[in-house]
Amino acid sequence: MVTGSELKRDDARAALDFHSAGVRVILLEPSLPVAWALDAHGTNEPFRASWHAERRLGAAAATLPTFADVAAPKSPIRVRAWGDDGTLYEAKLAF
Repeated sequence: MVTGSELKRDDARAALDFHSAGVRVILLEPSLPVAWALDAHGTNEPFRASWHAERRLGAAAATLPTFADVAAPKSPIRVRAWGDDGTLYEAKLAF
């Protein structure tokens, strides 16, 4: 069994684009994740997804959306993405 401290980890790259209805979070790296999620609750508590997208198991390779709109985010927004090789990518975006 692999524990959280044994996961292969790397930095995710993401950007924020503010608009009148909230903020758009744009995932830049990894470019083809298996899944990715946002925690826009603005806390340092354990990660709690505000939004997520994932590929269906057994489906042909499909791309995921590379952005997510969040209506009323709190800073910081945390991003997590999972690669095909099991790597967990993470970023924290403060504003």
